[in-house]
Amino acid sequence: MTVALEVLYIDAEDEWEGIHAGRLSADAITKRRTKLRKLQLSEERRYFPEGVELPAMLIGLATAQASSYFENTFSGESAQ
Repeated sequence: MTVALEVLYIDAEDEWEGIHAGRLSADAITKRRTKLRKLQLSEERRYFPEGVELPAMLIGLATAQASSYFENTFSGESAQ
């Protein structure tokens, strides 16, 4: 899967060059991004058809970090 995703990332980088140069409309960017995401999902499903179950500890850690981020980033905004 690593090689398949590396090829996909090379394609994404090529797409980014077109975006950065201003050669693509917003609609074209959305369509190309969607295409790349579908290709990524296809490769992930090919190598992990049942998905990957993450350990509860990692999910808890990610949830705590996300909560901390949102609290630190957006605290006090509702009062404004």
